[in-house]
Amino acid sequence: MENLEQRIQKVEERNKKVEIDKAWEISWTRRILLTFFTYLSVGVYLWAIGILNPWLNAIVPAAAFMISTLTMPFFKKLWLKIFHRSSSLVAILVLAVTLFGGVLEVRAHVPFGEYAGTHVVRFVPEPRSPFTGELVKMKFYLRDLRGFAPEEGVLVAVSIEEVFEDGREQQVFSAEPKGITEIGLYEMEYTFSKSGFYRIGYEFWEAAKPDAVREATFEMQVREAQERNGIEMILALVLAAALGFAVGRLWGRPV
Repeated sequence: MENLEQRIQKVEERNKKVEIDKAWEISWTRRILLTFFTYLSVGVYLWAIGILNPWLNAIVPAAAFMISTLTMPFFKKLWLKIFHRSSSLVAILVLAVTLFGGVLEVRAHVPFGEYAGTHVVRFVPEPRSPFTGELVKMKFYLRDLRGFAPEEGVLVAVSIEEVFEDGREQQVFSAEPKGITEIGLYEMEYTFSKSGFYRIGYEFWEAAKPDAVREATFEMQVREAQERNGIEMILALVLAAALGFAVGRLWGRPV
């Protein structure tokens, strides 16, 4: 009899623990904390790689995470009510994806970058977050909307402007027009002497049509060389904390 009472008591305790865990999973406290830490981690990452307005841009993924936590229960109920009981709708979705696959395939060939009329320009700086006095290798890839490089006879001119806090711009570099390679690549090197925000202008046109100029612009942040140590220290601390937590979990001693 005592064993039966003990078993019943254990079951009740387990059920109570399950109810507490479930309440925590759907609580606003958990959602707000996860949203805050998502915003914080994304903001630090964007700041470390030199993205413009990192804390403003970090709002988007944090807000998306919060929206997903609010809408997932609705979609779960919808799935249980419709998709889980009927496989016909799944077949319809598969058919729809197949029918529109051609459009999706064409869009997949377009490289990620800035649209410039009927073309797309992709800017790849090395390093992506440069410091003053550091040689930056800039690569520009030009493709049409089908993903193909343009034919020969395309000229490119690149300019660099410093953007001040009050919105003023001052040109610091302007390259002479030069033809691109067969794969639509234009390369150049530049060393920034001052920290700040810069706007990279990319203009291109066909040699036979010099008046039909199209352009794309890109933004870049250049940091003082002294900031490199601070960024490396922050990243090292984050990595050390992650490793410490993993080791503690592995040894059964949560940090």
